[in-house]
Amino acid sequence: MDENKFWSLIEKVKVISKDDIALRPHVLKNYLPESDPAFIESFNQCFVNCVSKALSNKLKSAVFLIKGYRSDYDFIPYIDYLISEGKSIFEVALHQPDDLADIALAKNESYVAIEYRGVVHEAYEELTDLDIPDFEFIFPTEGLTNDFNKFVSSREFPKLTEKYGN
Repeated sequence: MDENKFWSLIEKVKVISKDDIALRPHVLKNYLPESDPAFIESFNQCFVNCVSKALSNKLKSAVFLIKGYRSDYDFIPYIDYLISEGKSIFEVALHQPDDLADIALAKNESYVAIEYRGVVHEAYEELTDLDIPDFEFIFPTEGLTNDFNKFVSSREFPKLTEKYGN
C-alpha cells in the first residue's frame, strides 16, 4: 500500500465517523475485513512507519506540554491519535508541533487510539485466524527522553505553553 492510499483510508474513516473519535476504530474495522490479509498487513506497516516517523524528542516534549505524558506508554498512543486525525494534522505534529495549539484536539484520545490500532490486529485475526506479523518501530538514534525541562519546552513551544499551561 502506498502512503496516499493509507492516508485516504484514514481520512475516509474520519469523515464517516463525523469526527467522533470513539467511532473511528469501529468504522476502520468495518473497512478492513472487506480487504485481503495482505492489504491489512500493508496498512499496519504504514501505520507503524508513521509512528516511527513521529518518535522524536521534539514531538514528545510538545505532547508533554499538551498532556503531561512522560512515558513512551502514554506517548505512542497519542501518536496513534494524531495519525487518526489525518495526514495534515499528523504533518503539523511532525514538523511544527507548536502549531498543534491552533488545532482543537480531543480530550479522551488515548483510549480510542489504543483501540484504533487494535482493530487492525483484530481484523487480520478474523480473516486469517493468525496474529498479524509484527512490525517494529524504528526508534531515533539519539533515544527518547522522559526528562523534560518545562522552561526549555515553554521557550520552544510558546503557543502550547500558553494554551495548556503545563
